[in-house]
Amino acid sequence: MSVANIVSRKTAMFLAQLLVLVGMNGSGIHAEGTFDCSFESQISDIAGQIGADRLTALESRIGNLNRRYDVDAFFCLSESTITAPLDDHVTAIAENYFSSAPEGRERILVYLNTADRQMTFRVDGPVWNIWYEAVMPSLRRHMRGSLAADNWTEAIHRAILGLETDILRPMRSTSPEDDPPISSFSLNVTRHVLAHEMAHALIREFEIPVLANEEAMADSFATIWIASTKGENAPAIIMDRVKSWLMEDSEVSREDYDFKGEHLLDIRRAHQAACLLYGANPAEHLEHVEWLEFSQDDLDDCSDTAPDQARGWGRVLEQYLLPDNEVSDKVTLVEADDVERSALDGLSGVLASAHSDLRRFDWPNPITLQIENCPGTAFWRRTSRTITLCVSYVHRFYRQGKGLEGDRTARFGNGKE
Repeated sequence: MSVANIVSRKTAMFLAQLLVLVGMNGSGIHAEGTFDCSFESQISDIAGQIGADRLTALESRIGNLNRRYDVDAFFCLSESTITAPLDDHVTAIAENYFSSAPEGRERILVYLNTADRQMTFRVDGPVWNIWYEAVMPSLRRHMRGSLAADNWTEAIHRAILGLETDILRPMRSTSPEDDPPISSFSLNVTRHVLAHEMAHALIREFEIPVLANEEAMADSFATIWIASTKGENAPAIIMDRVKSWLMEDSEVSREDYDFKGEHLLDIRRAHQAACLLYGANPAEHLEHVEWLEFSQDDLDDCSDTAPDQARGWGRVLEQYLLPDNEVSDKVTLVEADDVERSALDGLSGVLASAHSDLRRFDWPNPITLQIENCPGTAFWRRTSRTITLCVSYVHRFYRQGKGLEGDRTARFGNGKE
């Protein structure tokens, strides 16, 4: 199909810039007739398909992303079926683009194919080679269901969202030469994150029926599991995750909200977690959620919802939990060789706790919990039955915690005497 490298210009100038950027003089890139990423005749097609207004909106959104992260994002769109290896095609396109694009900024190629429902990317720089496998599962989750020939606008918006949340934002917040220390805030958020990924593992390995949004189910499990198993530490763990989500929300403008994504909006996830914490023990936990200004009706609903969800998870999981005096021998904790010792030392308690939680279940297959020096977030990979935590994600939470220390407003529960 056609290509969009979107910078902050008028739409006409933007379309003209595509030809200059790629340096193909309108001839496009072809590989054995099976792949076409040309511009000569398709530029007007994409404008006709999605409309000038939507094209302008995409231009603005990616222009903002490029400026915010100092990158050049280049989108290659195709409706052609790929008969040769996908990597060969995308590598050829990337090499041409990287050799033709202006110097001075990180250059990113995002390839979207509606015929094969494929998505992949390349970034100009050797460091990204080791990040590829960690980031792609997260990106594919953003793209799920949106790669359809009649839905280019949605596909590009999803690609932009995945690019920012799972690649550019972690990249900006991670400095390999100066890794930040581990804080109690970052550890608490990580505990909730690992419980969320454990939920995905439980759902898939034990074939628990998915009767609603799986991401919402995983959030519910994480909060209820922590509230019921972590004792007096539970409120701090859950409310730090709430604050982390609210900080994530504060970094996204309202016009960039992804209402169609698999995940709920961060602001919604935050309030749902706080609601479940309160509902688990209203008398004890009211003080932890007061700053969120729930109405009394909201609190009453939370008092009904939390016990219902807790009972539901209890009934589902009781058949898979081992007796208190037994643990599974099918769970392995793996630490990648390139992870800094300081990070491993700081996370040792959290990893040991997550490992212990996983071993409480009678898994039908071996499960791996691993920590890696990768740029993504955390994810469950079904093919390898692995929960992966990227160190950069923990560093991101550390920086959020530092930001909270400087925010003395009630927005994040601060500013109170």
